[in-house]
Amino acid sequence: MSTLIQDLKFGARMLARNPVFTLVATLSLALGIGAVTAVYSMVSAVLLHPVPYDRADRLVAVENSHVERGGSWSVSYPQFRDWEERQDVFESITCASNGSYNMAGAGGPQYVRCGYITSTFFPTLRHQVILGRNFLPEEDEPGAGNVVILGHDLWVNQFNSRDDVIGEGISLDGESFTIVGVICPDFRY
Repeated sequence: MSTLIQDLKFGARMLARNPVFTLVATLSLALGIGAVTAVYSMVSAVLLHPVPYDRADRLVAVENSHVERGGSWSVSYPQFRDWEERQDVFESITCASNGSYNMAGAGGPQYVRCGYITSTFFPTLRHQVILGRNFLPEEDEPGAGNVVILGHDLWVNQFNSRDDVIGEGISLDGESFTIVGVICPDFRY
């Protein structure tokens, strides 16, 4: 043990005596650790924990991009509708956007993660509602009734797994929605 302490003291003195080397060595270690972490994150996401969807190798995400300016951005709903009408390559096409909202309703106000999705979303990802129904194609159109499908955890925690929740109203950021379904427990997005 005393040899280890002597070695540590000697190493600290050598590092203090040569600050440029210490800085380069520290930066090299930081870059190496960062690179290994990034590679592990990719391997973990792709190989060890793939996306939880049936036939995930056949899923494609499409977005707008601009080569000269760089970057990407969301697809507008009219653009999605245009793509949907003209495409003949994909088995199914769907649209989704994510957000977080304040929900008022059963159990008091709560901050929830939500998404605006089209009626083809759950069928495309091969997930079923366990209570109620999926969105109808006519509900995709702007101005159609505001309907919502609850996530399973939200249904269990906020609505006590009640079967009579279908048809109840909730408020998301002050806008009224009617509950039409509950998604299966294994769905993750």
